[in-house]
Amino acid sequence: MMKLFIYLFYRPLYAFLKSLIPVFRKKLNAKTLVWLELRQTNTDVDLRSEKNVFWFHASSGEIEYAKAIIRELRKAKPESTIVVTYSSPSAIKLFDNIKSSVNHFIPLPWDQPNAIADLINAINPQAIVFARTDFWPELIYQLKKKNIPSFIASYNPSFNAWNRFFNVVFFNHFKGIFCVHPSQASILNSMLSKDVSIAAPGDTRFDQVFWRLAQPSKLTIPLDFSYGVLGSTWLEDEKVITPILPALLNLGFKLFWAPHETNFENTERIELLLLELKIKYKRFSELMTAQDSGTVIDANVLSQYQVILMDKVGYLADLYRNAAWAFVGGSFKAKVHSVMEPLCCAIPVITGPYITNSPEALRYHQVIMNDLRVVQLAHDSNEFLQSVSAVRSIQPKDFKKMLIGHLEQNRYASVKIIKLILDKLQENVNS
Repeated sequence: MMKLFIYLFYRPLYAFLKSLIPVFRKKLNAKTLVWLELRQTNTDVDLRSEKNVFWFHASSGEIEYAKAIIRELRKAKPESTIVVTYSSPSAIKLFDNIKSSVNHFIPLPWDQPNAIADLINAINPQAIVFARTDFWPELIYQLKKKNIPSFIASYNPSFNAWNRFFNVVFFNHFKGIFCVHPSQASILNSMLSKDVSIAAPGDTRFDQVFWRLAQPSKLTIPLDFSYGVLGSTWLEDEKVITPILPALLNLGFKLFWAPHETNFENTERIELLLLELKIKYKRFSELMTAQDSGTVIDANVLSQYQVILMDKVGYLADLYRNAAWAFVGGSFKAKVHSVMEPLCCAIPVITGPYITNSPEALRYHQVIMNDLRVVQLAHDSNEFLQSVSAVRSIQPKDFKKMLIGHLEQNRYASVKIIKLILDKLQENVNS
């Protein structure tokens, strides 16, 4: 069935769409053009003489679900060669904290027979692990043809009609699929061959976040005041937040506002909003003081402002560490961004209504600590303000203590997955 789908539908359609690129190239935006250039990047990697090559594939942010597994593999098999392929140029900026564990980073070429076959031959992997959901049909087909064991980590399917069809067509040839939740594993078991090992060891992103929080903070903020974080906000989120900004500040919190896009145009747009509301603000880049220990914000300077507008990336996780609460953006737009980092910092989280893409947001919306829902759902400005007001009624130390104890249940999925993969590969050797 997979072969028919590839030959009769996917390859002709993919080739046709690719042929349209020269026609529409001038109308494509800068991000799309960079993506196209990435497909054409040549690699001179040749690992055919290597015996212990492990291949991890992710798109962009999905690399966060592979990082902890990569570290565990490096511990379990220090002699192995680890390759990471990626399909989005935005992934490159996320590689810094795994460079010491990865031998090669390679952009994925066009998903066409010759390019993919050449890449597989060059990498010569013992196994491949897909992080989350970045699946390319030709890549899966070629891996199956070459009998390379394939696995999926932190799989979080929606099980809509297309997803079910894709699962049945392509995943019956996988060796192992590791889901986020047991209910997902149960559904997959009913759909796929018994030869596919399906389990639910948990979400590896928790391991990555806990690892990140165990590292020294890149940012030092004076803690003689309480602050909230508006994280990864989009225009749709801001339309809900902006009308109540003065009221939020009147509750006694300073705000660190971190828009999802930190380009000049977007930052300037938010500045105009703050000026119109007569709110004292300062750009983060104008407060930064670089020291050996990282970035430090001067307490005397900070005391003069109500809102700090984050115009630099890479600091959001550190902002969450000592925040009183955090809002996670995308949730008034279509899909909430990851709530794991503020959750693992054991602070109350506020979102908009669109959280069905996030199992952890759905799960912790049902969890109550110290008389407060860990993830509070707001549908409008008034509910958002009520959620922030509710944070003032809790005992922060008690809330943190209880939530940290609960979060410990989510750790070590990466260790379990590496053991399952290595055991499965050993079974192949023994059979």
